[in-house]
Amino acid sequence: MLHREGWTVVLVHNHGEVIIPWKTWLEEGPGERSLLTPSRILDSAGNPRPLRMLPLPYRNTRLSRWLIHCKLIRNPWPARPGLS
Repeated sequence: MLHREGWTVVLVHNHGEVIIPWKTWLEEGPGERSLLTPSRILDSAGNPRPLRMLPLPYRNTRLSRWLIHCKLIRNPWPARPGLS
């Protein structure tokens, strides 16, 4: 379900847009930048896809972080402090 070969996640950063592989985002998340959230998703052809294609726990939005904090959804990055 989560595997999307060739898809990328676009992140808005104060140094510009950062494009990373879908798989990397699912495995590592925002890392040290805890408030970093995906702004767009691109399929393997470079076409934009709806953000809802990214499962809620992986969106790193205020809502998803709150739901993780309340233990209503699982933390996809358990090694990340402050969420579990």
